Amino acid sequence: MRRGDRRAVPARALVGFGVAILLIGAPAAVLGQDTDQKVVDIAEPLGFGQKVVEGVGLVIGLAGTGSEPRPSSYREKLETEIKRNPELDVQSILGDPLQRTSLVVVRARITAGISPEDELNIEVLLPPDSETTSLEGGFLMGTWLNEIAIASGNQLDGKPMVYAYGPVITGNADAPDDPKVGRVLGGGRIKQEIPYVLLINDRYRSGGVAKQLQDLINQRFQYRDGRFKKGVATAKTDNTIVLNVPKRYHHNQLRYLQVLAQIRLKRTPELQDERLETWGKELLDPKTAGEAALKLESIGGIASPVLAGALTSDHPQVRFFAAEALAYLDDAAGTDELVKAIIEQPGFRTMALAALASMDQPAGIVRLRTLMNQSDPAIRYGAFNALRTADPGDPYLGRTRVLGFLEERRRSAEADDPMSLQVGAEAAPPIRHDPPREDPFELYVVRADGPPMIHVSRTRRPEIVLFGEGHLLETPVVLGGTGPILLNAARGDRRIEVSRIELTGAPPQVLSCSNDLVEVVRCVAALGATYPQVVSILQGAHTQANLEADLQIDSAPNDVQEYDRALLTGKDVVKDDAVAPASFEDEGSDRRRGLGLFKRLRPGGNAEKPRDEEPESDLEAELGIDPQFEAPEPRRPGLLSRFRNRDGDPDR
Repeated sequence: MRRGDRRAVPARALVGFGVAILLIGAPAAVLGQDTDQKVVDIAEPLGFGQKVVEGVGLVIGLAGTGSEPRPSSYREKLETEIKRNPELDVQSILGDPLQRTSLVVVRARITAGISPEDELNIEVLLPPDSETTSLEGGFLMGTWLNEIAIASGNQLDGKPMVYAYGPVITGNADAPDDPKVGRVLGGGRIKQEIPYVLLINDRYRSGGVAKQLQDLINQRFQYRDGRFKKGVATAKTDNTIVLNVPKRYHHNQLRYLQVLAQIRLKRTPELQDERLETWGKELLDPKTAGEAALKLESIGGIASPVLAGALTSDHPQVRFFAAEALAYLDDAAGTDELVKAIIEQPGFRTMALAALASMDQPAGIVRLRTLMNQSDPAIRYGAFNALRTADPGDPYLGRTRVLGFLEERRRSAEADDPMSLQVGAEAAPPIRHDPPREDPFELYVVRADGPPMIHVSRTRRPEIVLFGEGHLLETPVVLGGTGPILLNAARGDRRIEVSRIELTGAPPQVLSCSNDLVEVVRCVAALGATYPQVVSILQGAHTQANLEADLQIDSAPNDVQEYDRALLTGKDVVKDDAVAPASFEDEGSDRRRGLGLFKRLRPGGNAEKPRDEEPESDLEAELGIDPQFEAPEPRRPGLLSRFRNRDGDPDR
């Protein structure tokens, strides 16, 4: 600005200048006065627990089991959404005489750390006054789920947060056989990422402290934003820091927060050497090995030699915690120990698989590929799930295209006889080369040794995994799932007739395929079968002994109680079998996860400390953080939803 120019400085510039003063103007000498002071001593995270978002949706495609909704606020909302498309008639849809539609309430549970790339399971249920008798075979039309607020006794919709659609698979954890409830597996996407927020205690609240804490965290953790690497922490005010999650910890975000909590605020070369020596000794004691491993992991790669040295310990618990920390430091030294724990220690299996999935090293990938040859379904599918988490494009997963069956058949016929599709009154139209459609579910054929196995999911993600090649559908076959698809074959036939019969009276669609199970699955999908319908067909085939292989459902390992006891309370769960789980569980589920973890890792163990005030409401709105999150469920934020379930569902 030229001298003498009296034009007003823009308010935006003044605001920015004020924020800069706020963040860097206050003295930061208060940090590091205690040489052992760490992040958890001056701040604690917001975002643990779950928030429920809700909407009203329309399920279509029901086989005469739907109903017209009664007058209600739910119906009014649904009518408003339908009227957004002027080509649709509300009454003909909601009052369908064939009862193929139903109004439903749609919900999802979200936690901090969820990103738009994550898949959410969607809950579907009927209103109390609904006359719909079953949701089997239904498809949820696209709908937005909103934050829910209560004002003056009335429920109000907040901002839209999750978009949901997809085929409904009936039942839930509490009522697996109830046709009036259901889920859309992986059918939800959140609109924008919900970050964790680190709230600085009032005693240390200042812009200088926030800036210093931001820089300390960013020296240890970074994430990649496009081509650029950035620090995970951003100081927003004098008492709040927004945290992104590094890719390595995205499937196990609690581990990330555990390690971040242990970062020391005062660091010098002399202190670092002293800590490596002290924590290295603690690592060799089974009672302190878990916390010592977290401390060493918080230092970074320079602690790898100390951790590797503990791999020679005589105690399995010591070796495991050392190997786990090495994996998250992307050091392959402990991979064999993790494999041993997966096979021999079921209580550590889930976390050992998660550790292998975090690695970028070939050694971790190779071990996971080998574990898929095991006969134990939990190990086998757990290794598959971990390998997909580590590298979704790994060729050993055997990803197979579901759609495109008819196009491939026509191309094959044309290659065998180029004139066969060009003569006669019923000559086939030319093949359209449209962009490939997204598969309605995922299909994998794993070329693994060991007994043949088929794995499907009813509570996690829509996928079918065949372990071993050459799976056949044994004849005779008379199968029908929850939809309009029927399969028929006489004894000894090597061809399966697949029919789609509509309730509208339209002529049936009929295809023929071999009895190779992969081809059968692709054939029924070509006729429009949804994932729940394919699962129903496979379950029927298993019941009628049409499958040679064992059919497994939801076999992912999920036991973390022993691991948590060993890590958080120092129990020797490997050798001290006399310790009852109740010694860990009696504190309540809300203490076992989330903020309870940080209180455990503070000096003084489980002692409660008064919680500082929450951030101001306008800041919460700006950051997208709702202080009214539900109490945490007994679950691992991030791990269960992104590594094991990827669904944000508290039931699994």
